[in-house]
Amino acid sequence: MPPRLNSLRQSYLNGTNHLVTRLVSFSSDVTRGQLDFAAHFTVTEHPAVVAKGILATLDWDESGTLGDIAVPAAILVGREDRLTVPDASRRMAEAITWGSLHEITPAGHSGIVEEAEAYASEIEAAATRPRQDHLPGPRPRNDTSRAPSIGQSGL
Repeated sequence: MPPRLNSLRQSYLNGTNHLVTRLVSFSSDVTRGQLDFAAHFTVTEHPAVVAKGILATLDWDESGTLGDIAVPAAILVGREDRLTVPDASRRMAEAITWGSLHEITPAGHSGIVEEAEAYASEIEAAATRPRQDHLPGPRPRNDTSRAPSIGQSGL
């Protein structure tokens, strides 16, 4: 096994990876099983694959596309997410004409693991809303200005 992969495996086995995953990805309500499930992912992928994916997100900016989304969009975020911060999700919901924000509490970045029932409930509610073949014009907003750039603001 290459040295780098061996050190990742060791971090999983000695608990270091669990500690970092707990601090970065979860809120206060996480079971040992949920934590182990999430921690396992970081040691199963090759470090170069993970690094390439993270680097690709640094310059990614689709904020100009959000206003073109012409269908209802449910944005779910863990209120205590430290990686994809809730403010970015709020901006998305404001920029998408028919966007709706659903903050899950308590939940961090891996909120779908720690609060699976709350996420499932929000997803089911969004998926079962009556379909409208023709959406009315833009929904009224207090502020009609475009949301600031999400990717370039560090969010």
